[in-house]
Amino acid sequence: MCGRLRYLSQDILGLSDRDIALRMGYSNATTLWRVWQGKTFPDAEKLYRLAELQAPDGGHPSLHWVITGDGLPTVQEKDSVGIADDREMLRDRILVLPMKKVRSLLALLSD
Repeated sequence: MCGRLRYLSQDILGLSDRDIALRMGYSNATTLWRVWQGKTFPDAEKLYRLAELQAPDGGHPSLHWVITGDGLPTVQEKDSVGIADDREMLRDRILVLPMKKVRSLLALLSD
């Protein structure tokens, strides 16, 4: 997940470390660098802010891709259908995980 976040930030969105950090709600790039190194993970609010950004091609980051690596890094339309598809695919992936992993994921998202 950390590598995908870095790839998305630098290669897809084309933003500087400082700019992506500020847009995600961090006060500086230090925490973002820690995310990229796998030392910490963004909370749900930070991921939501990331999904709101727009790539130069008009697409928006796919949280499904960030979390699972499945699909494409961006979705072209941020409409209710696209979001519903991402949510449904993510829900289906979570439902087949062992309960221990589900709890870990929920703890990660609620921090």
